[in-house]
Amino acid sequence: MHNKKITKKAALIGLTIVLTIFSLTYIVMASNIEPGSTEDPIVTQSYVELRNQQLKFYIDESIKKIQSSIGQSGGTGQGGSVFEVVNVPAGKKLVAAGGTELILRSGEATAIGNSVGDGISNVTIGQDLKNGTVLQRNHLIIVPRSDGRGANSKTNTIFMVKGGYTIE
Repeated sequence: MHNKKITKKAALIGLTIVLTIFSLTYIVMASNIEPGSTEDPIVTQSYVELRNQQLKFYIDESIKKIQSSIGQSGGTGQGGSVFEVVNVPAGKKLVAAGGTELILRSGEATAIGNSVGDGISNVTIGQDLKNGTVLQRNHLIIVPRSDGRGANSKTNTIFMVKGGYTIE
């Protein structure tokens, strides 16, 4: 019985010595790490501020790209969430940005498709209007891409437009 107590004490002392050696080894190795190196887990305030500036720049640039891709950064129409009344003189074209919505209110106009034969979408009747198709009044037209599609005015026309566009 007495030997078991001594054996347990010896095992406990041996375990304590081994753990102490491992702890001291880890502390010595950690003290040799160069500040600012990849092994150093501590970052400075200037590093965090730099990363925040880079992230802000990335987000701002991403927003600009998205706005330009949906036609909100140029042309006559600036895009938006409300319809704008637009007068288009006879013989002129209303070239719309991708995602722009058009409603012909008065006058006569035809669809302008793209170079590969795709048209604009008349969602009122569920048809693709190819180049030269006559637009019907009070039908909702959606332009799918910013590739020159829109409406060609045969007479003075009035459109309601939601989205980016130019008059050419």
